Amino acid sequence: MPTPYSALIPLPLNKGPKGFFTTIDLPSGTYQYKFVVDNRRWCFDVMRPVTVDDSGNRNNTVVVGGKQKQSQQKEQKEQKEQKEQKEEKPAEEAAPVATKGKGKGGQQQQQQKQAKQPKQAKKQKEEEGVGEEEGEDEATRSKRVSDIAKNIISTVKSYQVPFYVGDVDCKDSVEDVLAVATHFQTELPSIGCMFLSGGVASFIVAAVVPPEKITYITAVEWVTAALSVVPNPPNPTGSDSFAHAVVAADPDKGIFPIKLKDLSRGPTFGLMRKRGLVQEEESDDEMYFLE
Repeated sequence: MPTPYSALIPLPLNKGPKGFFTTIDLPSGTYQYKFVVDNRRWCFDVMRPVTVDDSGNRNNTVVVGGKQKQSQQKEQKEQKEQKEQKEEKPAEEAAPVATKGKGKGGQQQQQQKQAKQPKQAKKQKEEEGVGEEEGEDEATRSKRVSDIAKNIISTVKSYQVPFYVGDVDCKDSVEDVLAVATHFQTELPSIGCMFLSGGVASFIVAAVVPPEKITYITAVEWVTAALSVVPNPPNPTGSDSFAHAVVAADPDKGIFPIKLKDLSRGPTFGLMRKRGLVQEEESDDEMYFLE
């Protein structure tokens, strides 16, 4: 932390359309921060990265310059992969297939049929909500999903809370979101978690709740709360312990997945507060989840 905790820097917040914010210039580095509510209560944001300082205080952290560097590295990696793909020669070149008795017309029909097959397969995947990175094989996809799951599992472990709501970057793939949820349920079976994914084509929400905690809240109830921001929402699919739902984008009806993902947090936490699963601690500082 560049500035000692004893040397506090007050940062007045401005109210914007998505909440309160402030803008300051900082040199590259890692900074810790906290919110002061009503000039008396210290709070940290449970949806942002958290660290514990030397005095045992839990604070939010922000890395200045880190994301930009990561973005540059990602862009350089993508450019390198694209260059390698262009240089790489295909193992087998597609050759015209002559159909006996059909001549040139038969060759053209066969080529057209072969060209349509990949497009039809891709369209089918999109309709089923099964997304995949371009050129990604099953092994690569499995590793990517595993890495997403490990990241959220690590975050939840650092919070040490029995319920958590988090974003997962699974594009428009229902399959990937459910795979992440399954990984989580296997690794942390005693913790309830909601997963929110907003891509271009769909808003996907999934929830897992341990059997011993469904008396407090069920996965179906939790997902239903998240869907309350959707006009004519679908019914969740699943059980009290594992449920999910998918909402297709529809700009004409004002249904934008990324926007829905952000809006869904309000009713999601509202239900949790109503059930006594999350509340503000008056005496000390923080927003915490009840055991």
